[in-house]
Parts: sequence; C-alpha cells; structure tokens
Amino acid sequence: MVVGPSPHLASVEDLRLGSGADRVTVRIYRPDARPSDAAILFCHGGGFVWGSLDTHDGLCRRMAKATGKAVVSVDYRLSPEAPYPAAEDDVVLVARSVLGGSVDGIARGCSISFCGDSAGGYLVCHAVAGLTRLGIEPARLVLIYPALDPRCGTESHTRNADGPVLTSAAMKWFWSAHRPPSDTGWATGRHSHRHPSAFVLAAECDPLHDEAEAFAAQLRETGVDAEFVTAPGLVHGFLSLDIPSSLRDEWEGRIFAELR
Repeated sequence: MVVGPSPHLASVEDLRLGSGADRVTVRIYRPDARPSDAAILFCHGGGFVWGSLDTHDGLCRRMAKATGKAVVSVDYRLSPEAPYPAAEDDVVLVARSVLGGSVDGIARGCSISFCGDSAGGYLVCHAVAGLTRLGIEPARLVLIYPALDPRCGTESHTRNADGPVLTSAAMKWFWSAHRPPSDTGWATGRHSHRHPSAFVLAAECDPLHDEAEAFAAQLRETGVDAEFVTAPGLVHGFLSLDIPSSLRDEWEGRIFAELR
C-alpha cells in the first residue's frame, strides 16, 4: 500500500466504464468541482498480480491535489487469472472512454497524461503506444520505477538480484504469471517517434533500474524529450514504504511537477 497523507478533494467516485462484459472499474479523483479539460490516467503497480484502487488511493489523492487535474485510477484485471492482454485491454478501454467524454466533468478530447508505477508503468506504455497508432497524442508520460523488459537481463538484475524489496527472481515470476509475448518489452526499442515527452524515475537499488534507463535513452534517440532520474540509495517501491515524510515529499513533488 502506498502510504502518506490523504488530502480532501472535491469528490472521489468509483464508476464502471465500457459496456457489457468489457466494463472496467475506475476511481475518479476530482480536485475541484469545475469541469476539467486535462486528466491523468494512473495504473498501479503490483507485479501484474496484486494491487488495487485502494493500495494507491493516497498517492492518487495527492496527485490530484498537487496537479489540479482529475486523476483516473484503473482497476485492471490481474494475472495469473487474467493474463496478457487483459490488463492492457482494460487500460486502453479506459483511456478511450475518458477521451470520448464518458466521464462527467472531464471534457471529451481532453489533454491526457499517463502515469504508472512498476508494472503499471508497462501498462501505460502499452496504452500510449496504442493511442499513438490511432493518431491520438497523449500529453505526457511519467513512469515510477517501471517494469519494462520481460527478459530481465540487464546488469541491474544481477547487481540488485536480491533486492531488497523486489528480487530479480520475483520479477521473473511476475512476468511469467502475466505471460506477454516476448517482443512486448518497452526497453527493447519498440516505440514510435510520436511518443509523448517522458519523465522516468528509477530507484538506485532496484533490479529494474537499467531497463528504465535504457527506455529513456531509446526515446531520446528517436527525438523524444525524455528525462531519466535515479533516486539515490532507494529501493523499488519506495513510495509504498514507510520512508521519512521529507523524502516522500521530495520525490512525489518531482513526479507531480512533471504531471502538471
């Protein structure tokens, strides 16, 4: 669970988007009562197998308060019961619903940014790629210690194999539970030059560090404005841990500034 304060907002509402069996639950965080022409779609982490709207509720509340934008948190289906592409399809459905004006108070065709932590980073990258292929250009991509490469073969998987918090072996199991095709990694060069500008934050003591760095570097090679930052001395999922409030405020402040 992502810990920290939970500020008061104008409204927090759970609703279902889509139709029939394809409906997906989302939680909408509105910082004020005014209609919004900008939104943030957020995907929680949890290795594709756990996590929920509740585990990241505090983070999403703080995100909405700090950015002044409506935040749409996606309760996507989890593996191994619903492996690839169930979660990916859920996130794309929500993004298209928001852009199509299906959420009261969020304008049709709004400016939409994408944010995800850990496995959620992979899911928002997938959604962004799908939208750009449809000619829709998201405003911003912000990734928090993202999981991007199912191969788990970077040097940081060796350097930080035993964690702490996330081990390389655990990450390999998460990927095996989700079962994406082998060529779907987002640190392998498979992205468009129309990718939105990006901010990628990694933890220094994390098996996933190097794939996040590689992703940002490859975006820059295609002409995308992509910034990569390492949180020194910190571990995977540090926003979910009981770290000093000053440290949490520092890194959340940086993330929220990028989403503003």
